[in-house]
Amino acid sequence: MEFPVKSICKPLFEAVDNGKTRFVVAAPTGSGKSTVFPVMLQEKLGGQVFVLQPRRVAARMLARSIEKLFDMKGQAGWHVRFDKHYDTSTKIVFLTEGILARMLLSNSLPENVSAIVFDEFHERNVYTDISLALALKLQETKRENLKIVACSASVDVAGLSAYMNCDVFECSTRLHEIDIQYSDLLGRNLPIWEVAAKEFAKRVSSTNGNFLIFMPGIYEINKTISKILELPQSRGMQVYALYGDMPAETQDKILNESNCRKVIVATNIAETSLTIEGVDCVIDSGLAKVLRYDFSRAVNTLLVEQISMASAIQRAGRAGRIQNGTAVRLWRKADEQYFAKYSTSEISRVDLSQIILWLKASNIDLKNIALFENPSEKSTNSAIETLQLLGAVDEFYNITKIGIEMAKFPTSPRIARMFVEAVKNGSLADVAMLAGVLEAGKIKLELTDQRREHERSSLTASASQPEEIIALCELAKENSFSKSFCQDFGIHAVNARKAYVFASDFYRIAVSILKENNTIAGSTSLAKCVLAGYPDRVCKRLNEGTLACKIVGGVSGTIRKTSKAYAKDVFIAMSLQENNSVSGISVVADDIVPIDTEYLKDLFSFDFIERQSIRLDEHQKRVCSVAELCYKDLPLQQKISYDVDETSAAELLFSKIKNGDITLRNFGDVEQTFIERVNFISVAMPELNIAPINDSAKDDIFLQMCMGLTSYSEVKNANVFEALKEWLSGEQLSAMRYYLPESVVVNPKRKPVKIRYDASTMRAVVSASFKDLFGFDENSLIICNGKIKPTFEILAPNSRPVQTTQNLQNFWSTSWINIRKELKARYPKHFPPTAPY
Repeated sequence: MEFPVKSICKPLFEAVDNGKTRFVVAAPTGSGKSTVFPVMLQEKLGGQVFVLQPRRVAARMLARSIEKLFDMKGQAGWHVRFDKHYDTSTKIVFLTEGILARMLLSNSLPENVSAIVFDEFHERNVYTDISLALALKLQETKRENLKIVACSASVDVAGLSAYMNCDVFECSTRLHEIDIQYSDLLGRNLPIWEVAAKEFAKRVSSTNGNFLIFMPGIYEINKTISKILELPQSRGMQVYALYGDMPAETQDKILNESNCRKVIVATNIAETSLTIEGVDCVIDSGLAKVLRYDFSRAVNTLLVEQISMASAIQRAGRAGRIQNGTAVRLWRKADEQYFAKYSTSEISRVDLSQIILWLKASNIDLKNIALFENPSEKSTNSAIETLQLLGAVDEFYNITKIGIEMAKFPTSPRIARMFVEAVKNGSLADVAMLAGVLEAGKIKLELTDQRREHERSSLTASASQPEEIIALCELAKENSFSKSFCQDFGIHAVNARKAYVFASDFYRIAVSILKENNTIAGSTSLAKCVLAGYPDRVCKRLNEGTLACKIVGGVSGTIRKTSKAYAKDVFIAMSLQENNSVSGISVVADDIVPIDTEYLKDLFSFDFIERQSIRLDEHQKRVCSVAELCYKDLPLQQKISYDVDETSAAELLFSKIKNGDITLRNFGDVEQTFIERVNFISVAMPELNIAPINDSAKDDIFLQMCMGLTSYSEVKNANVFEALKEWLSGEQLSAMRYYLPESVVVNPKRKPVKIRYDASTMRAVVSASFKDLFGFDENSLIICNGKIKPTFEILAPNSRPVQTTQNLQNFWSTSWINIRKELKARYPKHFPPTAPY
């Protein structure tokens, strides 16, 4: 078979002969860049070629593919976490990112390594970016002849070549053609899995090979499989799920050749490198679950997002690796204008605490590394804060003794901190088993048989959720990991067995690093170790009747239903996940370990504070005093008293009025009119020394009104008018009544007319009908001892003003003549012959 990638090998090798050591290879999916190119490169250079692969399953599969494709049995190997399958004679070794990063940081890259190939660089794993930067630095300083190649099917090759200061070798053709099609089933409000199933049914008879369907997560995968199995077109076909947490053996079984046609529904694990035999039709949902780290709240978010065009191209390429194929996209072609060109790099969206710890242990500052893309200051600061929280970095950002020990572990800083704490508590074996369980993947499976569920619970009763999983592993081990027994009790037998393998590896590593060998077991010591690793994940359950909880940092969360049995009053949530829910985005607490507050005091005594506050009890609607014992900002204990200082209670109640939480029922037109009169006379007659009621004065009045009150209802129903009157002395009130009359009698046969005072214009307005005002003696209305002339608003029969005047006598003899003609024409009934006006 002639692979397209071979076309670039000749010019690239000529560049090698001319002394070039850095290269960018751009080649489409199915061109042979992950298999053929490493083999040809090794044949050219000799020695050992390291190939970086983002995923473990791809590393193993590619090594086996090379052995089979080139008859190189025993000459291609892999090194993934806890699984090393190569020696010095192996020619090509596939490694995952963390393995290579630690080699480069510890200066332990074997001397016989002639080249490092960064395959699938477009995935932009954080360790890929770091490892490439470290490899380039190593080449510049110690290994001048080391060849470095960055390969990708879809990446910004111009930017990458500029960063590496090298040429691009581009293979623009693929081995087989791919027909891109767009679904015509959109717009029918169908779930994405139903659309995928219908597209599958339409194409079964027109294709001969296997199907690969991309879905964002396990939930969507299971829904898709369920729909496909309902279709008659799926009869005789093998339908599989494929995702990252599956055991390697199961993944291998799915990827192996078969006599039956297959339908594989996968996450983006199948997007790159994996060759699934015989696939000639890809159905792409256009969605993926993307892990992001919320730096402000220190929680992981796993949300479904639209993929980039680069990912869409990669996925389509799965259909053309073995033969010509078809890629069906479950979106409209016009929508692609809104797709991002490339996927977001991990270095810009994940927690960087592990890599920064490893760098600091090697005396390397992240700022001094020339990266392809620099992380944000926010993300690096967040990582430093996490390391400081764990005691790995001091206040001057220098690594501590604890941090040096933590950096030796091939784990996250949190798990590493648990191991360091385990030495004090004599619980290395417990922590190693916990780490093994976390590494192994899902072990506890759902049971539909309630009787069996009860039996399982009684056999694995534990103090915490992680210990329950450990108990399940022990139960499986006691029964020799029997497949039938584990199925009956909802235990993932393969993962349970793997947990012991990983635990053994962790224990061996821990003993060699910490020079300790202790196995004193006990849930108390394990809980303390978990607390050491997760001091910022302490939660307080609101009450036993709810799943709601408060988390350190002021975050509100929800306890996962399957974890609620362990969510006591105070607990640690080893997992905080931000998920999509019906009501929006929620933070879900999981992997729960209950703790006693005494553990917190033992480990973090300086983080305990006592605080006193005055609040409005939301249930009693009364002011109360709350004394709290807090861990960081999380209240753990509360003591409530309703014996509250009068001034403090008044200040709180007034603040509730101010921000709108309490609406004053008795604050309306009467009260506003009173305020306007006060403000009017304060300007018109300053000699009375009446202070205006401005916003500041109003605050003082309301605050004083709240003195002696303690409840919501008392404030809501308070007599605001009486409180406003108290702003004035008795003499001032009498003076305002005398100098600023509230109303005037313009017609003895009618009610007095209220006078409208406007302090902004200093007008005292009398609004009345022309009938009532005709004959009224304007000199009889004296306002502010004659300083203010009243303004008369003369109303037509429809109660709308027709004229405004401060001289009625002049109005009747001048303007009224023309106005009367107009009104008489419009309202003749109001102008009888006997009318005096």
